[in-house]
Amino acid sequence: MDEDHCNTAIADHQEICLLESQMDRDGMNLLMRFQPVASDLRVVITTMKISANLERISDLAMNIARRARKLIAPSTPSETETLKPLFESATRMLDDAVKAFSTHNLELVQSLKMRDQGLAIKSQELASNITTRMSFELDDGIARYLELIFIIRHLEQVGNLSANLGEDIVLAYSNVPPIAEES
Repeated sequence: MDEDHCNTAIADHQEICLLESQMDRDGMNLLMRFQPVASDLRVVITTMKISANLERISDLAMNIARRARKLIAPSTPSETETLKPLFESATRMLDDAVKAFSTHNLELVQSLKMRDQGLAIKSQELASNITTRMSFELDDGIARYLELIFIIRHLEQVGNLSANLGEDIVLAYSNVPPIAEES
């Protein structure tokens, strides 16, 4: 954990909120001015939904960063390393959801739901392990373990929202051919 990364995530959240509002306005403008139908309408609506979900993921990232800063304060607990695979899994899911949207890759979307279920299982196991460790701690340690549990829950929600993005992508592109990826 790095305090500079935490501060950057918190500061970037406001910009993401503004971008989401702009996407919403632009989408509404497109709907009113051009009255798209069929696949064009699905793409506009899906883009607006995805924008809202990305803003929610930004909310979660900001919450994770705030909680992580609390853990950094005196010293980082050793248990934070156990969250790294969860973080990497949630991040890969988000990256893949965005990639699937930009390339219309429905095969990549199909993997998101299963990966979300795996992420949920991992997060429940980690939370259970931390809860067990927490029962042996004194008052000062309990608060730090609670911060870890909240971070685990936020990471699980990132995975869930990434899977939701995949469902939206299917709605938009189920009849659209994939775009070739650049190397």
